[in-house]
Amino acid sequence: RPAVPDRPEIQGLKLRLLVYLACQNGRTVSRSRILDAVWGGEARERKTFSNKLSDLRNTLGTSPAGSPLLSTATDAGVRLDPSVMTDLAVFIALAARARDAASNETIELLSDALALVHGEPFDDGGYEWADATQDNVQTHDHVLNAARDLYRLACDAADLTTARFALVQGLKAVPGHEDLYRLRMQLEHRAANTAAIHATFNELTHQLNVLECEPSTETVNLYRQLVGRRS
Repeated sequence: RPAVPDRPEIQGLKLRLLVYLACQNGRTVSRSRILDAVWGGEARERKTFSNKLSDLRNTLGTSPAGSPLLSTATDAGVRLDPSVMTDLAVFIALAARARDAASNETIELLSDALALVHGEPFDDGGYEWADATQDNVQTHDHVLNAARDLYRLACDAADLTTARFALVQGLKAVPGHEDLYRLRMQLEHRAANTAAIHATFNELTHQLNVLECEPSTETVNLYRQLVGRRS
């Protein structure tokens, strides 16, 4: 769920406005796009719009150089200083550095990135724009790729604790993702922890029950193979 831990007073509409602008990574955003995203396209008087921006601008304050972190509205739109970064932007930067790093450093960088995951991205009302812009899907993909890469590297290094961490963090962002659950069962099998295999499969079943789904045949067959059960 979006939040600003060091500014807990930023909530509600002000938070939704900040998150949307921060996800533009320093790009200028038009008034119409902001209205579509934050207010769901509902008409707002220019004064109301300006007041909300002014309130957020005052809350954010200025950069070390003394300039406002949130610009005043112009005909082109509004711009949030790129120094106001989201965890997602930091995550993407760490993952990008990991691609060109040595194995040990890659494990550290991906671990740092996945430590930023605390739950499903944009998991609150008012962030429907993230589906329309594909930000939500892309965020899931970033987390899944990092989780799989860290899992593989950690397993190669016989570091099962880090491998487990990778999958746990990935599942925080994408609950019920069967591929990650299959990797988790394989990991627990490698650790000779049959009880954990059962627990992992049961957790997946519970997650899918909420969605009125069942584990795939591939997942069920893997589970039976790992625990030595026949159909």
